[in-house]
Amino acid sequence: MLKERRWKVVALLATGMAIGVVLAGTPAGAHVASWTHNWNTHIKPRADARYLPGGDLPSGRTIRGTYRVTGNDQGAGNGLTTSAISFGWRLSSAPTEHFIPAGTPPPAGCPGTATNPQAVSGHLCVDEVTDINAAGQLIANPVNNVGNQASRYGAFVLAQSAADGVFATGGTWAVRSP
Repeated sequence: MLKERRWKVVALLATGMAIGVVLAGTPAGAHVASWTHNWNTHIKPRADARYLPGGDLPSGRTIRGTYRVTGNDQGAGNGLTTSAISFGWRLSSAPTEHFIPAGTPPPAGCPGTATNPQAVSGHLCVDEVTDINAAGQLIANPVNNVGNQASRYGAFVLAQSAADGVFATGGTWAVRSP
């Protein structure tokens, strides 16, 4: 008799759990159509909004990176070499650019250092760490090829040799969206 009673209790509990799962799970399960649906409708829009802002990079965000220019010229100033700086996001306006040669104090718009690059809102700060036989380092706009300016998308560092042989310049950069 005791065995029969246990069996009925187990059967009743199992039936109750099955009914509960069906009632609670069907609405949620009915919404999960496929991975494509989940990705396109639920996951991707949230990821895009968080990591890939539509339009301009939100104000006050800082982006950092590195650059390196190397070359080998026959004589001083015979050739120019460049290194691209791509922000990865579009800024609302072109930043004011600053090239800070190794060993010189940073300007007011660039409160950081080469090991901790920082920039004030609306500024691009390029901190040179290495200068080996390099001359004429400047920042230029890759959109219109004008020197001493950057674009909303990035910039490039230009350098040439100071004398015969190998030359190099490299360092870090930071830009803060206006």
